[in-house]
Amino acid sequence: LLDTRSLYEPLQKQALREDLQRALNKVDQQDGEQLMIALRQFKHLNVLRVAAADIMGAIPVMIVSDYLTWIAEAILEQVLERAWHMLAAKHGCPPGTGPGPAAFAVIAFGKFGGIELGYGSDLDLVFLYDCADGNAATDGEKPIGTAQFYLRLGQKIRHILDTKMLSGVLYEADLRLRPNGDSGLLVTHIGHYEAYLRDEAWTWEHQALVRGRFVAGDKHLKTDYE
Repeated sequence: LLDTRSLYEPLQKQALREDLQRALNKVDQQDGEQLMIALRQFKHLNVLRVAAADIMGAIPVMIVSDYLTWIAEAILEQVLERAWHMLAAKHGCPPGTGPGPAAFAVIAFGKFGGIELGYGSDLDLVFLYDCADGNAATDGEKPIGTAQFYLRLGQKIRHILDTKMLSGVLYEADLRLRPNGDSGLLVTHIGHYEAYLRDEAWTWEHQALVRGRFVAGDKHLKTDYE
């Protein structure tokens, strides 16, 4: 608030990524609570910059939503990265994957997908994964099936985003656009997702795809999704 040079200059996308990476380098890989606190501080700080620049007319109204979307994207990338490492430390990685997030994608819909986030917007998300055998075990000391690993990854991402803390929730995550809505699995195999959209989806689900956009995860899955 006191330094008007930085207050009215919200960070661009790459600078946000680097700033968040520096902040999280100080947080232990397995400390979920400190991670959630650091992410919330980062969000509050950068949304304040956007709001101050918005109110003072330092940035055009039309690109306020761009800045807010970039903040959410930078956060989601790190949430996925950290959630993966937490799970991998306990269960190991699925066959054919390395130390970082692989064969998993976060797809944005609605205002997030359309790069139209407002200050209080929630995030419309769908989680996709890809694997040849969902029953193949991970390679850690406490192995679990690959499909179960990706399900837990989705649950952990959601937990980090919408756990209520003193500093509030990071983002409300709305996952109702996944196949079969609230009654469907939290994480969907990309093959099943394609079949669902082709054979079972409602018209409004096809309409929602207009704003579907890959925002974090495996670039190969990004290509497959697109």
